[in-house]
Amino acid sequence: MASEQSKKANTGADERPVTLADLPGDVLAHVAELTGSKLGDALPRLRATSRALAVTQDLSRGVAKFLGLALPKKNGRRTRSQSEDPWRSLCNALKRKKEALKANRDKEVWALWLRMHRNDCSTYLARALREDPGIVHHGLDFFAGRTLLFLASWRDRPKCVKMLLNRGASPEMTDDLGCSPLIVASWAGAVEAVGELVKNRPARRTLLWRGEPPQQSSCGGRAPYTALQWALRKSGVATSWPEKERFGAVMELVEEAIFVPLAGEERIGGGFVVG
Repeated sequence: MASEQSKKANTGADERPVTLADLPGDVLAHVAELTGSKLGDALPRLRATSRALAVTQDLSRGVAKFLGLALPKKNGRRTRSQSEDPWRSLCNALKRKKEALKANRDKEVWALWLRMHRNDCSTYLARALREDPGIVHHGLDFFAGRTLLFLASWRDRPKCVKMLLNRGASPEMTDDLGCSPLIVASWAGAVEAVGELVKNRPARRTLLWRGEPPQQSSCGGRAPYTALQWALRKSGVATSWPEKERFGAVMELVEEAIFVPLAGEERIGGGFVVG
């Protein structure tokens, strides 16, 4: 009798439904990554929410409701998505949410780029960053992965460059051609944008990086050069004095950044400085 009771107890323990909190850390990390926002606290939020929920349809719907996801509604006929594994159903919903978020941010960033192309849209940019701070790190896949900082540097929008740097935009992020914001600003002759970038310590670490221009260059095609080399090459083929002066000013700023360290920087590699 005792053996039967112990057997039932063991069976009950074995059949106890696993909670999401008991799942492996890499699985939970995958869920946290798929949420697409507030990644820092997504994992503890999921753990706290799911301790009393089993990995069943109830779990997937409970977590989906907590994260604001849309799962297929139950009805008389079981659809393919309703009959699939509950965990897979939850992950698919998370993926759809992430894809929708990315599509919305693509539209936001592209709209900002169109405004930035025409004029200094710092006021509009500040409002957009307040509404969605995540756009500061968002790169456009259909535009070689370029971020707003890259675009602001290209079009010489110093207010936008400064605002994006203050909001945490990375000046060390490159596009698919290896171009950093500093390289493209030098290539474009964006004097004021270069002036803002060379005051930023992470951006100064890209002074000797090489990258190709985002468009066909009029001075030697598409080859990887440093920011200083691009300014020198573009100055050599400039067709007007204002253009030559613009690229000359870029060269002065970049040269000073290379050979004159900021406080706390050290010289390495024959004059290059890093923070």
